Amino acid sequence: MTLHRRSNVVVLNDFFKVIIDISHSFRYITLDIDSVKETKRDFLRS
Repeated sequence: MTLHRRSNVVVLNDFFKVIIDISHSFRYITLDIDSVKETKRDFLRS
């Protein structure tokens, strides 16, 4: 019983780590998109 519960906790921890990793990568992706927009604007301006 305790072993099963412990494995569930480990699975949950891994799940949260994956979710956090995904959210971080999404944040970086949106940052990249914003920077690309900025460079595009600068390029069009010059």
